[in-house]
Amino acid sequence: MVIQYNDCGYGSEYTAYFPVKAVSALPASGGDPIKSQFATTYNWSPVTADIRVIKDGGSPAALAGFSTSGTKNPVSIEEGGTETGVWSITLSADEMTAECVVVVISDATATPVIDDLCLILNTRSSRWVCVHNS
Repeated sequence: MVIQYNDCGYGSEYTAYFPVKAVSALPASGGDPIKSQFATTYNWSPVTADIRVIKDGGSPAALAGFSTSGTKNPVSIEEGGTETGVWSITLSADEMTAECVVVVISDATATPVIDDLCLILNTRSSRWVCVHNS
């Protein structure tokens, strides 16, 4: 599981950016190393059950703005027309009304293609940033 810590504002819409690592090297179109090491829309299509938001240790809830069409949330980030393996999610101001917001991202399918990821969003006054990969 990868754990990423972010500092952000209390009660303000927030967009988090994070890499999504593939469980193992996946077959990729044209041998593209990005598509084989990191999850892109080529090998992972997020569904509502993949993303859970937990406010101050409460019950997990679905990402309020989850959408796979129109204004997508989550979004696979592209650079020069090529997906990078970095994704973003935007949490609403309501989802950010907590001192600690935890976002758990995991592939809910029977055969997961991504490593689990945990974003810890700190809205307290202290500031810290680190990434843990186990």
